Amino acid sequence: MNIYNFNQHEIFTADTKSMFKIENVLKTRTTLDGITQSFKDNWSKSEIQRDSLLVKDASETKPRCSRK
Repeated sequence: MNIYNFNQHEIFTADTKSMFKIENVLKTRTTLDGITQSFKDNWSKSEIQRDSLLVKDASETKPRCSRK
């Protein structure tokens, strides 16, 4: 029976091989989480910039012809 305590990153397993594997999975997982988070942060920044550009462009454009 394996006991996992993810909060303190302490892992108790029956053998050292599976313990090593799980430790690698945790390292990979945190790396992936970091990459995902930075991607999300950059994405939201670019979304904000894009939206502000759209608003700016819309306010600066003038109609080409007016209907009579």
